[in-house]
Amino acid sequence: MLKTFFQLFCAAAALLIACGCSSFSETLSESDLTVLELEEKMFQAADPGNRYSNAQSYIMRQQVETEKFLELPEKRMIETRFLYPDKLKITTFNDNVPESGLIITGTSAWAVDYTNRRIRPIAEKDIAPLVVMTKINDPRSRYHEIFEEVRIDQVEADGETFYRLTCLNPGGNPIYIYVDCDTYLVRRLRSKFKTSYGTVELDGKMKSYSLYEGIQIANESESIQDGLRQNIRVIDYQLNAPIRAEEFAPPIL
Repeated sequence: MLKTFFQLFCAAAALLIACGCSSFSETLSESDLTVLELEEKMFQAADPGNRYSNAQSYIMRQQVETEKFLELPEKRMIETRFLYPDKLKITTFNDNVPESGLIITGTSAWAVDYTNRRIRPIAEKDIAPLVVMTKINDPRSRYHEIFEEVRIDQVEADGETFYRLTCLNPGGNPIYIYVDCDTYLVRRLRSKFKTSYGTVELDGKMKSYSLYEGIQIANESESIQDGLRQNIRVIDYQLNAPIRAEEFAPPIL
C-alpha cells in the first residue's frame, strides 16, 4: 500500500510515523519572531557555510532497528539519493539486498517492490504530499514559498518551548513544524495525509543533530509504528556525491 511507502519515505527523512498519534497537549502564545525571521535563522543553523545550498546532490544511509516483543530487533538499511532539484530515490536493504523503494522525479513517482519484482506508478494526487515532504526536508527551502499560508506561534509542549509553524495549502491538512527556540533546528513535525490507500499520520521527533560535511543533519530519531518502536540512525552522509539522472528511472526487474 502507499502508506508503506510514506512510512519508508518519512523514516528516511528522520521523521516519526505513527498509525494513531499519541496524546499531545500544548499551550500557545504570541511569537517574538516573524515567519521570515525564523526561516532565516533556521537556514543559518542548518547550513551555516552554504555548502548544501551550493550542492547538487547527496547520498544518506541510515540504520533502522525495529524492536519486537521477545525477539531480536529487526534491522534494515535505508539509502536516500537526491539530485537537485527534484529527483529522489529511497531504497531499503535487508542484508545488503534491495527490498523496496520509492522514486520521485518531478511530478512522477513509482513504488518499487524488489522482492516480488513489481513496479507501480503512484497516482498524481498521491504524489503531492511526497513532493511537499521532499521540499520541507530540503535546507534550501523557505516554507512561505512552499505553502500558501504559514502562521507562527510559540508553544509549550512536553515541558519544552518551541516555535510552531502551521503550514497550509488549499485542500490539505495543516502541517505543524516545531522548531527549537535555542538552536533553530526542527525538533518535531506533525500532520495527516489522506491518500487513495488510506490515511497516513505523521508525528515526527528528531532526538539529536550532528554536523555532516558542515550541515546539521538529524542523526537520530525514534518512531512507533503499529505499536513497534523504531530507532533510526544516520551511518553515512555524502554531499555532492556522483549521481546520474538515469538512476531515477524505474528499474528493470
